[in-house]
Amino acid sequence: MLTRLKKLLNLNRPPVADHGSDSFSMLLENSEDLVLRLNGGIYFTYVSPASRHIFGLEPEEMMGHALRDYAIAEDREALIANGTRLLGGQTDTDTSSFRIIRKDGALRWVEVNSKAELDRAGRRTGEFVIVLRDVTEQKELAAKLAVLTKTDGLTGLANRRLFDETLERCWRGAQRTKNHLSMLFLDLDQFKTFNDTYGHQAGDDCLRQTARAVSSAILRPEDLVARYGGEEMAVILPDTDGTGAVDVAVRALDAVRALKIPHAHNAAGAGFVSTSIGVATAIPFGAETAGSPGALVEAADGALYAAKSQGRNGLAVAPPVMMAASPPA
Repeated sequence: MLTRLKKLLNLNRPPVADHGSDSFSMLLENSEDLVLRLNGGIYFTYVSPASRHIFGLEPEEMMGHALRDYAIAEDREALIANGTRLLGGQTDTDTSSFRIIRKDGALRWVEVNSKAELDRAGRRTGEFVIVLRDVTEQKELAAKLAVLTKTDGLTGLANRRLFDETLERCWRGAQRTKNHLSMLFLDLDQFKTFNDTYGHQAGDDCLRQTARAVSSAILRPEDLVARYGGEEMAVILPDTDGTGAVDVAVRALDAVRALKIPHAHNAAGAGFVSTSIGVATAIPFGAETAGSPGALVEAADGALYAAKSQGRNGLAVAPPVMMAASPPA
């Protein structure tokens, strides 16, 4: 196909008309993929009619421009870096994706497949052909699937997989920045008895409501609430010391109490659903100190057990967990 494109996109011919056989011209006229020819690897010397539905621009409007002119600012640097590799001869082909803003203001994802033209001796001619397509729907579908794989289907909270990934990232971040990292472990009091009394459908509804209540206690987008397992939930609080973590725990306790979900056999909650919370905080201390994300989980779980032992419907705080002040090399 590249050979036919070379013939079709000959620079000696007019840029947007009469480019080859009728059948191949018809193919370009009706293709949803945009074909571009670049002289010197930067500026367009041919633009196929697909520019109309991808960019909302006539081919003539794009002539003499470069791909970087259409990339949004956040993606432009990576696009230029890829183009530099191609122009510099480090590779003869390149595939990359970036975002554009159409003439009508719509944000779209496009994928570009670029190839340097070679003569019969395998030498570069200095010209390049690009096939560009709109991949917005594929990107959106992939994003939705990625969310589903990391979301608990019942509560809508982060699932255990996302919890583990986030905890590892936040632990290393705390080591680098030498900031505190806190965690809450929550467990609904006497939840097995709740299910036995009111049924599993009511139990599911209770979990959904309490998940929303706990989430309402979180005030920052960087904090994460996850369903850890069963009726257990966990909250990761980056850059949060022990005092801040206790404040969040108190808000979560109050939010669950405010639901006033009847639970006749929960004396700790005075006949309503309540929760017990364990609070733990990791503190960067020194390079000689060990520590791991698992140590913070164990500390929070131990504090949760203590909260239950103390009568439930309250919180307990674990001793500080010391971590290395910098991540291992």
